[in-house]
Amino acid sequence: MRIGLHIGCSLPVKRYGGTERVVWSLAKALHRAGHEVTLIAGKGTAADFARVVELRPGMSVWAQIPDNLDIIHFQNALPPLPAAAYADGISRALTGKRDIPYVVTVHGNIPGGRLPDPNTIFVSANHASRHGGSAYVYNGLDWEDYPRFTPGLRRKGVFFLGKAAWKVKNLRGAIKIAGMSGERLDVLGGHRLNLKMGFRFTPDLNVKFHGMVGNDEKGRVANSSRGLVFPVLWDEPFGLAVVEAMYFGAPVFGATRGSLPELVIPDTGVLSESPEELAAAIRDFNADERLLHNYAATTFNSDIMARKYLSYYEQILNNEKINSLPAGN
Repeated sequence: MRIGLHIGCSLPVKRYGGTERVVWSLAKALHRAGHEVTLIAGKGTAADFARVVELRPGMSVWAQIPDNLDIIHFQNALPPLPAAAYADGISRALTGKRDIPYVVTVHGNIPGGRLPDPNTIFVSANHASRHGGSAYVYNGLDWEDYPRFTPGLRRKGVFFLGKAAWKVKNLRGAIKIAGMSGERLDVLGGHRLNLKMGFRFTPDLNVKFHGMVGNDEKGRVANSSRGLVFPVLWDEPFGLAVVEAMYFGAPVFGATRGSLPELVIPDTGVLSESPEELAAAIRDFNADERLLHNYAATTFNSDIMARKYLSYYEQILNNEKINSLPAGN
């Protein structure tokens, strides 16, 4: 199959960028499975396993899609359609060249919670159901891009992983929970002084800020931590930080929102809306780091993700619906 993957930024990402890591991992997995991959992405994208089409600003995305693709897979949002044909709930773009089958993966929450297009794929069952859809694929990662999991290290402290300036990720809640548990908190994804989203300063010296980090630093901290503190304030679509933590043997202490009850199964962490309960869990939880690692490695890997996406691509190419509920529900 000749598959195009569209994303508006350059690949591979060096530091922060969860969606970018997922798309990069998907591209490599599709290539390993024997498919021809084209990355339609930002300036500077480089991949020795795929054809690269650098997006040109000011020009329609649809006009930059190569003619010979079997399907195009967009991330987060569908570019404005030149025209669209709908047949039995299947969408195809009419570009003037030919009809182009497509799918779009939504990685975030959509205001109003409505299915934006019949060909939309979400990133968890909860995410899909909240938007009136049914098609979803769990995010997977190419774990070869991460440092090796090293069992048996002394574990101390807890960590926060996410865009710290984003209020829904609830860094303040994580600081509170860590303090109640008596553990130091490492913050991956932010700075002590942040002026980008209003004045925010964290004076607590029991909190160490690492800035925007790459996979090596994430792995180093997670592999020696007692767990991830993840008290989000929104319905989490997926939570890539959760599976990254578990891959390195760190349990998850988080909220009960969105997809988290799907991802955090018994023996991999504790979910609660009570800071007191999460703090107590950090002190008392008996983690099996090998179980955590194996669960993440075998459930949330890029090859499984690619196989699930391929099944949806085939459905679209066979003029089959991928969402059982009609658009607008």
